[in-house]
Amino acid sequence: MADSPTKTIVHDSPLGKWELIARPASRSLRPYVTKYEGYIEHNGASPARREVPFPGVVLIISFSSPWRITTPRIRTHEQVLSSFLAGMHDTYVIVESIGASHGMQVNFTPIGAHLVLGRPMDEFTNHSIDLADIFGADARRLAEQLHDAGDWESRFGLLDRLFIRRFAVAPDPSPGVTRAWQRLCATGGNGEIASLAAEVGWSRKHLTARFREEVGLSPKTVARVLRFDRAVSMLKEPGPCMADVSAACGYFDQPHFIHEFRALAGSTPREFVRGNLTDGTGLMDKLVNPA
Repeated sequence: MADSPTKTIVHDSPLGKWELIARPASRSLRPYVTKYEGYIEHNGASPARREVPFPGVVLIISFSSPWRITTPRIRTHEQVLSSFLAGMHDTYVIVESIGASHGMQVNFTPIGAHLVLGRPMDEFTNHSIDLADIFGADARRLAEQLHDAGDWESRFGLLDRLFIRRFAVAPDPSPGVTRAWQRLCATGGNGEIASLAAEVGWSRKHLTARFREEVGLSPKTVARVLRFDRAVSMLKEPGPCMADVSAACGYFDQPHFIHEFRALAGSTPREFVRGNLTDGTGLMDKLVNPA
């Protein structure tokens, strides 16, 4: 069922040894599910990672130890969760495994997550929710089925089949929200929200309300996240020029660029570059100064 190759990265450094195995979802699912990842940590607990906003919703299915999750800009207390769902965010979180980590990650588009969950997406904004609180005993059964599948290709295939069945019986997504979401993605978060509302035939107030319900953030905030996400991708390329990245992503000037990075990532762009591992397996929180 897969039509794209699986990519495996093995990281081995003083930080630890872990494997990351990634594969896009089946092509028919990609409007709703963008990517699957498997991960396994070989030397005990993994280092703390800084997870920054991106235009998607994350599902974590753990086969082993739970995770400690802290959202410094939203609340000071910690959460300890095993399998969980993280809604759309407009700030960073700190994630650290408690013991060796082993499990899977599913990246949904916000519209895909809304169809699967059948609940208002603003319930999950800037929150991580225990999967058992969403799906009950089905959450545990899914983790057991994936673990028992034995190898990553079988696990990815199981997820493909599961989501194909779920989306087949889900209601159709809202055409207006879908069109507005696609336009925002196509422009990288640039463009006037009022013009976007007019394009789909809604008032700006109505568009904002529908986005909060079906995406989790307002269109204006989604645009911020999209600009930031494009900048993050460019900064991961070798030797990025900060001025070029800033201009390409639609920031007014360098102070605006730096301000947005501090707000969304808790670091300057240069600190972000220093904290990213070159193999793409994470942004290490201890390599950047918390904001």
